Amino acid sequence: AWWEYAAPFLCICLAAIGDAVYESQIPAMLQSLFQDERMAPAMANLKLWQSFGFAAQYATFAAVQKAPFAMVQNGLVPLMCLASLFVVAFAAFAVVLRASPRR
Repeated sequence: AWWEYAAPFLCICLAAIGDAVYESQIPAMLQSLFQDERMAPAMANLKLWQSFGFAAQYATFAAVQKAPFAMVQNGLVPLMCLASLFVVAFAAFAVVLRASPRR
């Protein structure tokens, strides 16, 4: 049927639109929140954490790729612990930001 050929292209278009929104709206939000001298550090901080995320993703892939299949299954536990650590660190960061005095 014709839709079997069209469906992958439609999914690709939908994913491309989502990626464009994700890549453009976060910097736009930061630029609207930090309209003073803090804009440049805010954008640099965004790019820092994006780069750190990419590096962690590639390092994790390289570590899992070299492991046997049983280690991949067991590797999910450390990855989940790492994800939990990130969630706790983010929550602590939010608490610290909320407790800091506003300008």
